[in-house]
Amino acid sequence: MFSRSILFLLLLASIEVQATHVNGGEFSYTHMSGLTYEIRFHFYTDLSSPADRPDLIFNFGDGNSDIVPRSLIIDHPGNNICGDGIRYAEYGVQHTYPSSGTFLITMDDQNRNGGIINIPNSIAQSFCVSATLIIDPVAGNNNSVRFDNPQYNTIQSGWTFEHSLDAFDPDGDSLSFELQGPQGINCQPIAGYQFPGPDFTFDGQTGQWQWTASLIGEFTIAIKATEWRNGQMIGEVTRDMTICVIPMVGIDETTAPLFTISPTLTHGPIDITGPSSEGLSIGVLDAHGKIVLRTRTDQGANTIDLGHLASGTYVVRGQRTNGYFHSARVLKH
Repeated sequence: MFSRSILFLLLLASIEVQATHVNGGEFSYTHMSGLTYEIRFHFYTDLSSPADRPDLIFNFGDGNSDIVPRSLIIDHPGNNICGDGIRYAEYGVQHTYPSSGTFLITMDDQNRNGGIINIPNSIAQSFCVSATLIIDPVAGNNNSVRFDNPQYNTIQSGWTFEHSLDAFDPDGDSLSFELQGPQGINCQPIAGYQFPGPDFTFDGQTGQWQWTASLIGEFTIAIKATEWRNGQMIGEVTRDMTICVIPMVGIDETTAPLFTISPTLTHGPIDITGPSSEGLSIGVLDAHGKIVLRTRTDQGANTIDLGHLASGTYVVRGQRTNGYFHSARVLKH
């Protein structure tokens, strides 16, 4: 481990002095053994930006920090008023804590995407996301909440759009959700931030939000998911996310699922069907959010064989070239 000041100087020396065009991100953590956890950051940036992040600084909340290299890149080209597409990246590392306790894990990057309507001078604002890890021998080991649904959303103005996090807890803990403002430098509130308009509604029990947007452009929100076990708060993860509102263009395709899966309980094969199921980039993710299979629905029959995968719950995620996502869960046994 290095000191935070040394890590910061090393990272500054390795990157270009340009806006990173951050669209959002969130942490997840997985208990490995004893006091050791795998901590991962899921990062969304704008493909139109020349800047890049081959590594990030994780602050583990116990006085230690580390430079964490990127382990996965998935580029989703697109073309709309919000940019040329999205880069999804993952960064992961194992960290051993010195003792039980409550630890605030953070990642603070230099610049958000420019032109976000509800964040003043957004390109000059820092991007900070946190997760709370509670190590309590009495409560037992804990794995963070997972979000099946990717976070970047493109919606059309004038249409009512609903978005669910598709959140689940690997340990079966109860979940609650809170709509928050995004955080800036040192994970402090951003001055002048405004929530989306009065047509934006949020469900604190499910984390689902609904919005009939009237302005064109990018907006940012943050959602905190809290885990509860036997009435005790056991952990928190905050998702910072961008919503791109584009002009209305004919039929509203963003309010309908891209595909359906049959069967959802399978020994192996699943069929991907629906009027919008062709030409999708497909990723199959395991319960830890790792991609274990990639394919496209326009390469032969729209059947995927999961027979080689271990038994468990998987998420099938499909994406169009315009950046719109849809996901569905399947149980392999």
